[in-house]
Amino acid sequence: MIISDLLTNMVAVSIIGLFPNSYSSNQIFRDFTFNKGFPETTNIARLWHLDLPQSLTTNAVTDFNARPCVEGANITIEFSNRFEFGWSRGQFSTFYDKDFRVQTMLTPWVETNKMVFDRWMRASNRLDLKSARTIAESGLQSIGINLKARGFQKPTKAEQDGEIPYYLFAWDGKHDHYSVDVSGITGNIVQFYYMSTVELKPIKPGNELLGLPTNPIFVWRRPAPSGASPVYELYTNYSRLELEKE
Repeated sequence: MIISDLLTNMVAVSIIGLFPNSYSSNQIFRDFTFNKGFPETTNIARLWHLDLPQSLTTNAVTDFNARPCVEGANITIEFSNRFEFGWSRGQFSTFYDKDFRVQTMLTPWVETNKMVFDRWMRASNRLDLKSARTIAESGLQSIGINLKARGFQKPTKAEQDGEIPYYLFAWDGKHDHYSVDVSGITGNIVQFYYMSTVELKPIKPGNELLGLPTNPIFVWRRPAPSGASPVYELYTNYSRLELEKE
């Protein structure tokens, strides 16, 4: 459906559903997303036995960003300049331990990479493939991802990353994509990625909180030559449609 004139209840977003940057500075929205995301991150940190105090306070937060989109909120909360938790479209979807995920030694600086590699090779490996898999699967289960209920009897990928104490796991299905990296040095999950049509606990601010109309219609502006009149299309959740088509 092509739209040339916006009605009063139409809200223009990007093709992937992001609201303009001006919405991100809304303090009510920022407070809402932080107050929803903070307890979730502290609970996951406890469930995954991360190297953080049992009683986390907001003083441990070293970075916070939030931006609204049609399906929810995109959020990142970082603790101690190390542990980063992320939500995409309101869904908890990423986690990184910046000190121990494998990307730590995949920088543009060869000497830095070699230094990390050598340090990891000298470190004691607390795990093997079997125990690392147990940690990965238990971690998913603890946040509400039941692999067997989703049709997975075993990972589609389960391997040690070369000789370093690092393990890679993935579960790829028709409607689900999960990946978990486990460090043999820390004995914990150090990287997590999740995409699925099955929702966890979404973080989605109400329309009134963002100052939107009661029944908004979301549209996105189609690319057009410079100087041309704007043309819009109705917004569709393309990421979900792509998953459901697979």
